[in-house]
Amino acid sequence: MSEDAKSRMEQMLREAAPILKQQDRAVAVPAHVLAKLQAAKEKKFPAIQILTTKEMEPLLLKVLAKRSMDGVELILGLEKAHIQLKDASEGVIYGLLSKLESAGHLQTEWREQGGRMMKIYRVTEAGRGLLQTSQADATQMDAWSAKILAFDSTGA
Repeated sequence: MSEDAKSRMEQMLREAAPILKQQDRAVAVPAHVLAKLQAAKEKKFPAIQILTTKEMEPLLLKVLAKRSMDGVELILGLEKAHIQLKDASEGVIYGLLSKLESAGHLQTEWREQGGRMMKIYRVTEAGRGLLQTSQADATQMDAWSAKILAFDSTGA
């Protein structure tokens, strides 16, 4: 390195030194901000359950066997319970419901709710029979369905 370049480098370092020292100073963070950061750091976020279609169908039957509901309420319950269908959007849930209805495992009726017509899904006896013969893990299905049913879409 030439003497001229060395001299310019030293000058730049002398000029930058006060700026760097200012950045090294600790910044006083208010206690309430620290408390919120600590609370967020300690919060445990629930794991998302990714289900296959073979797992989702009996789960839908299990939930609807306990309580009839419309598709929106069912999807919101799945989201609140952190349950998703593998490689699919929420619209695929309607496809599964339609498939289960066509197979005679679900029955539907239209009801007016809040000025809108809603399609309400209910499990048939054939659906209950399919649920009993399902190879799905009953304990896991119970846990997942309880999470979904705990969601109240009315906000009450």
